[in-house]
Amino acid sequence: KVDGIQGGVYDERRMKPFMSKTSYLAHPNAWVTQVGFVEDLGPAVVSSGTDSRLCLYDIESRKIKWKLEAHKAYGLLMSEPAHTKGIRTWDWSNQFNIFATAGLEREIRLWSAFVNKPVGS
Repeated sequence: KVDGIQGGVYDERRMKPFMSKTSYLAHPNAWVTQVGFVEDLGPAVVSSGTDSRLCLYDIESRKIKWKLEAHKAYGLLMSEPAHTKGIRTWDWSNQFNIFATAGLEREIRLWSAFVNKPVGS
């Protein structure tokens, strides 16, 4: 028996006091491609989608803290948006405080967590 689960059977009545549900509509009309936790920025939940958005949700306030809209963000030496076909995956570097995103158009971008534009590609 572990935390209300006995013999591999989930008992929702016993677990309900310990559970909560929060929904975020950050990627309307798009597929969510990745979700993960980033302790350094909150704690927060980060998601990416085929709408070229990278969204950060503050867990404590239960609100969207910011949205990085790569389809609207232009790079330093680029005349085209950073990701035009959606973000496939992302990763966070707590050493450099940057996100790395990989787009469906086969581009990799580096983003500051504090500025809505690429810092490298």
